[in-house]
Amino acid sequence: MGLYDTLLVTFENRTLELQTKHFECLLETYTEGDVVVGAMSGIQGYFDEVHLDDSGKQCYDVRNAARMLTVFIVLVDRVFVESTVTEGELSPDIILLKIEALRQKWMDGGLMRQRLIQALIAGQNTIRQLQVRVRCALHTINESRRLQSSTVEDDRISFIFCSDETKRLKAGENVLDVIESCLKMNPKLMFHPEVDMETDPLQAYRL
Repeated sequence: MGLYDTLLVTFENRTLELQTKHFECLLETYTEGDVVVGAMSGIQGYFDEVHLDDSGKQCYDVRNAARMLTVFIVLVDRVFVESTVTEGELSPDIILLKIEALRQKWMDGGLMRQRLIQALIAGQNTIRQLQVRVRCALHTINESRRLQSSTVEDDRISFIFCSDETKRLKAGENVLDVIESCLKMNPKLMFHPEVDMETDPLQAYRL
């Protein structure tokens, strides 16, 4: 099959994987809000047909398929802005009409600005979460080294106010397990601004 890129689409609490050779084919994986390397500028619409087995999992052998979906993807100036899923197989004329309707929708500059703001906020939150995870892992490494080199027992007050990672290390937990939990944790951030994609950018001007 050769190299490809993958677009991830959420559907019924599952993630569908759409493989494509339209772009750079560098085995990159993209979700909504990502800039797709190798995509064209302007508004581009694509579709793919996805098959699901009896359990609802994506399958690549049509003989095992119990359900079929038609998935539409929209890229605006190389940004993956939207995905939509339609049940069943669609005729070519319906597919073309659907793609054109999605293209017309994203010609709204206000909607596009709103989507880019949402992508920026989501990206910043992801960066913050990664920073917290890395700081936690580095703290665990430093504490592990400190505990290995120290022969003085901490007093009870110091133990009460030490971090959970330090307590776990003192309890004899493997340092790699503690670091792994730091990198897998989902830290809660103090600031989570929300951008409502359903907001009508023309609402203030409607009678």
